[in-house]
Amino acid sequence: MHTASRAFEIAWDLRPMSRLDRTARRAPVTGEREKAARRGLPEAAREILQRTVREAAAPVTGTTYFLTRLRDAALRVREHQDENGALDGYAVALPADRADRGTRPVQVWS
Repeated sequence: MHTASRAFEIAWDLRPMSRLDRTARRAPVTGEREKAARRGLPEAAREILQRTVREAAAPVTGTTYFLTRLRDAALRVREHQDENGALDGYAVALPADRADRGTRPVQVWS
């Protein structure tokens, strides 16, 4: 839709919309939905992770409590620190998710 909007803006000399900022939640792709169906999950792992992270973040005021809530929700959490050792990101995954034919865990950066 964004590409089509740009084409119309150019064709009719309209004022351009704001740039695509990539902050919206991404919908699961076909492969993710099919994997969820094979595993008997009600929704794709991406949706489960997004909802669980939002729920964990809602009541917290600090990062330590937030990461603890993620782990308490049975997610695998990998922290990422900057060069000074401060937390600057994290990855979450469902316990059973594996990539590369089961050799390494799937992780979604948040």
